[in-house]
Amino acid sequence: MTIGQPPPRFCRTTGFALALLVAGLVSAPRAAERDPEYKVPEIPAEFADAPAIVLFKWEHWVVIPRSTESRAQYGRRVLIRSERGLDEANQYFTYDAKESYLEEFEGRTICPDGTITKLEKSLRRDELIVKEEGEELRAIKFAFSKVRPGCIVEWNATVRYKGTYTHIWWDLQEDLPVLSALFVQRFQYGGSDLSRLHFSRRPVEAWCRFDEGRPDGVYARWETRCRNIPAYADEPLTPPEEDTRLQILFRMTYTPLKELLTGTQIGVKRGWRSVIEKYMATRAQATAKGQELGGGSVSERLDRILAFLATEIESKSDGPLAATVDEILTSKRAYSVERTMLAYALMEGAGLTVVPVLLTDSSRQRFSPEIPDRGQFLYGARVVLRVEDVSGRIFVDPACRYCRPGFPDWRYSSSGTGGIVLSDDTDTVSMILIDPPSAESNAVQRREIVTLNADGSAVVEGRVTWSHQSEVVRREQWRELTPEARTEDFIGPLAGLVDGAELTVDPLGGASPLEGRFRYTHPNLATRAGDELLVSAGDGLLDRLVLPKQEKRQQPVFWAYGRAMRVQTVFRLPDGFSVGHIPPQSRLSGPGLRFEAGWERGEGDRTVVFTGRIVILKPTVETGDYPAAREFALQVEEYLRQAAVLAPAGSATGAAR
Repeated sequence: MTIGQPPPRFCRTTGFALALLVAGLVSAPRAAERDPEYKVPEIPAEFADAPAIVLFKWEHWVVIPRSTESRAQYGRRVLIRSERGLDEANQYFTYDAKESYLEEFEGRTICPDGTITKLEKSLRRDELIVKEEGEELRAIKFAFSKVRPGCIVEWNATVRYKGTYTHIWWDLQEDLPVLSALFVQRFQYGGSDLSRLHFSRRPVEAWCRFDEGRPDGVYARWETRCRNIPAYADEPLTPPEEDTRLQILFRMTYTPLKELLTGTQIGVKRGWRSVIEKYMATRAQATAKGQELGGGSVSERLDRILAFLATEIESKSDGPLAATVDEILTSKRAYSVERTMLAYALMEGAGLTVVPVLLTDSSRQRFSPEIPDRGQFLYGARVVLRVEDVSGRIFVDPACRYCRPGFPDWRYSSSGTGGIVLSDDTDTVSMILIDPPSAESNAVQRREIVTLNADGSAVVEGRVTWSHQSEVVRREQWRELTPEARTEDFIGPLAGLVDGAELTVDPLGGASPLEGRFRYTHPNLATRAGDELLVSAGDGLLDRLVLPKQEKRQQPVFWAYGRAMRVQTVFRLPDGFSVGHIPPQSRLSGPGLRFEAGWERGEGDRTVVFTGRIVILKPTVETGDYPAAREFALQVEEYLRQAAVLAPAGSATGAAR
């Protein structure tokens, strides 16, 4: 599984995070008529309003290298605190019947008077969710009985998986607060295959402590204990990535792979150079194709080559590696690294000066850079191509679906990263710094003209330019859509409200900034207030950039790069109206955030113009800076809600301007 992808469906839960039972450490008490030791632990003040609380969730894995099975035990204990929490009486988890099977399962309800009600078999069922080739996803659905506020519901299960399980995702965070969580993994020593466990601790280290790899008989044991994990707050991160719950990815690494991962940079360089030489050993066809795509400026050649790769070379997720770039070109299917190798050959054939560069993961938001990415072989790194142009160096990442030239995948450039030039003939490791793109080069510009009518309706015409990562995302989304569907996606929340919406986009392919022209009729763009019309800029800037506005936030806010958005809206006044009051200028700042905007009269008092600019200078707002970032976002939102007043000519407001 490639790092950064979600786990296979059979090892995920749906609706809540799977938690697993620790054998030998935790055991559910035997079901009885009454439990005289019913006790609710002290609830932290910050969780006082939660309708239900996960008192304890746990997970225990036993993995034996090269065995036919791995075993997992899961469990969860939930306190129902109010009527709103009664939904927790109905739960389920999923498993893949082709890869695993349910060995044991039990559950019960414990109420404050000590009464215990076992989970009835009649209230448990095993349902088929999806059945495809190689996969049969099923759900164990179950309902606890005699549940009321104050009761505790708990369950545990044992699932056996076929083969050695080499990577495990664990969701710490749920829609409910979690008071205590425990993950234990016991991995059996296998002679020379002594293994290590790599995991992504940074996102969760504020809540968890780790006990790494201590001996436990014939096993090495890793243990993670976590406390007082906040409920999940839904606030999107960088598009197209969505915000994720607090997660840990655990991955085992055998000795041979460990030696490669911890080898010297020179060894890494030699290894990658040999990989490149292997692919380039036969490249006559690729060179010829590159010559065919050549001609024109550097950007024009890059545009054609990347468009060719996007439209003619299919991504593959299985099968053997190709031997050479010509074999990739013939098959027209490629892994991510093969796509980069083919691009290298095409660029050289097109007459570009290009060298491969090995990047290392600089992301502080996701996973350990030690964890290897299967799609990029063994080194936990990524190869990109550095193209020389008269204006400077352009880094191109052909394997990244959402990356345009100059914007490597965010995991490798979020705060600048060191790279190793791989084409050097010596064994000297020359580190280079890849600076993240500036906010101004990663921008969206939108200019629109609004022709108002006296009843508040308006015709809106404008132009938008994405010199921005999101334009590549839009190309991917729009490539197969009809013009009508593209228009509906572009106007977003206005779909179904406005009339005659049109969007013209040209071109849809290539790496150049995407431009679009749009037009629609809005029935009530201006608000009537007596005889006056009120017009505002709205909060489009705020929504498009996803600024932080949650009341409570326990994770950093992350954008892939610095970015900017510039908007200008020209309001043409109806006949008989003049500009009354306009909001004052605004200039705001936050941690790595800038906003400036204002209104002005224009064209002999026949128009009023709003101009706004918002800039994200650095890609991460750390947790400690979140309150200041949130205050900035709320101030921007408040300003954007202010309205300019358009008054009938000769009225008191119009005369007072």
